[in-house]
Amino acid sequence: MRLLNVAAGIKIAFGMQFLQLLGLLIMINALTIAWWFQANAKLGVIGLTLAVVALLVGLALTVHERAWEVTFGKYGGIKAAAAQANADAGEIAKIRERVESQAATMDLVAQQSNQAKKLLADMQAANQLADEKSKELEKQIAEAKDLASPPFLTFFGADLNPEKQELCGRIFFKSSKNVALGRLRFTVELLEPATAKIISIAPSLATGPYNGSRDNPIALDGKSGTVEYSPIGGGEHASIEITVSEEAVVRISGNLLKESKNVRIVRAKD
Repeated sequence: MRLLNVAAGIKIAFGMQFLQLLGLLIMINALTIAWWFQANAKLGVIGLTLAVVALLVGLALTVHERAWEVTFGKYGGIKAAAAQANADAGEIAKIRERVESQAATMDLVAQQSNQAKKLLADMQAANQLADEKSKELEKQIAEAKDLASPPFLTFFGADLNPEKQELCGRIFFKSSKNVALGRLRFTVELLEPATAKIISIAPSLATGPYNGSRDNPIALDGKSGTVEYSPIGGGEHASIEITVSEEAVVRISGNLLKESKNVRIVRAKD
């Protein structure tokens, strides 16, 4: 069996603590005094005992909180570091406390984040509900305005009155509401040709009974005239009859018409 090359040494660092330095001085002094007394044959039992005690005290002070390392060549090392292990344990405990503290902080932040997310979701739901209520209110206001606004008429179509021999056109209008229209007033102007004249303007029974006269004033030149009447009951349509001397284009306006309308009155083609 090969001999183990034992390299055992005491590592004395420059940053050695005071107690370690004091212990080393005590051991050196104890060994020096013991050697001197032994050399002079004056070392007795009491002196030997004191020297041993001094050596033990110095050794205890020297190895206080310090690691001894014995290296056995290439086979590894044995380290005795009780003090260092205690210090490491203290550092580990501090690190654990910091980790636990950080974990608690992270839990608190996560909890607050969840609360903030819930609050944001509640606010978004409330905003959505408010938008829906606002749209519903706007719809109700629009419906109320529509109900409050008076009806109006738009041009619906025209044809010839087959019951008359003259050139009589029937003009139809559609109401925006199925309500009583009240008093209607229409004005008719002849646009062309210059030789044509308006013979008569009257309400038409094609859209129901009415209260009014069929004899309505026509201008002396036959170029314009008016008609007024009140439909009986509610309805969605109104109509008038315009009789002209020949095929012509007339412009019709009225108190409930949104815009005037040009209508051509022509004979039916065979």
